[in-house]
Amino acid sequence: MKVGITGNLKVYQIIESIIRILDEMSIEYVIDSDFKYFLKRGVLPFENLFKMNDIDILLIVGGDGTVLRKVKKMPKKNPPILGINTGTVGFLLEIKPEQIRDALTRIIKKKYYIDERSKLSVRLPSRKNFEVLNEFLITSYRIGKAIRLSVNDQDGQEIFKGRVDGLIVSSTTGSTGHALSAGGPIIDPKLDVILILTIASMTLFSRPIILPINSIISIKILSPKCVIIGDGWLIDILNKGDIIKVFRSPTKVKFIRFSKNFYEKIIRRSGGGNYILQEIG
Repeated sequence: MKVGITGNLKVYQIIESIIRILDEMSIEYVIDSDFKYFLKRGVLPFENLFKMNDIDILLIVGGDGTVLRKVKKMPKKNPPILGINTGTVGFLLEIKPEQIRDALTRIIKKKYYIDERSKLSVRLPSRKNFEVLNEFLITSYRIGKAIRLSVNDQDGQEIFKGRVDGLIVSSTTGSTGHALSAGGPIIDPKLDVILILTIASMTLFSRPIILPINSIISIKILSPKCVIIGDGWLIDILNKGDIIKVFRSPTKVKFIRFSKNFYEKIIRRSGGGNYILQEIG
């Protein structure tokens, strides 16, 4: 088994402790070359992980934001991710740093399962595609200003048209992200869908809409100068008349899980990070 290690550069000390455990367990590993100037412990195997095709498991150390950044460009083999939470909430991550030895032992014994999640793609007016794991947000270029837009499905049926502060198009995974704080529903991971959610809509009967994952959603911008943001990153500036399309990405993200109780995790971690993880094993 070959393990790749990456994460938030601020937690390099935790990564040093993980390296010690991997050495003690005689597990082969490579480290993201971004950490080359942070880890000074002897000669370490630094590599550009995202050009490698022989990584079996990818350890990501950080918070949800770190995972969202790292899954934008995965190693060629698309290995399953074991998320190690050093952030606050950590919906996407599975264990705390002190549980890494127990987690690796369970992985060696095949006592885990794979949680596969769909990503979403957007086709921009420039005809470039951009992928996210959680969601796309369309809002005004000017902070606090409402925008007008329309949303249609692949059959041309109008789903929404009106003035809003913003529009979220979310994957199932993203239902516990920005969409949740905007009043959207929590979607069970077993349901592979696309969620459309308006923010501060000025229409009377605007409600969250859930569509099949194979839907192609067309969004037309009816206001001057909007922005589209993907998983917290500015993607592009949109102008009046621009049309973008959102659809399922051909790539998926695989997570290593030890518990199938999704709702227990939601309850424990939805209180601002004050949760207690069950001991592994």
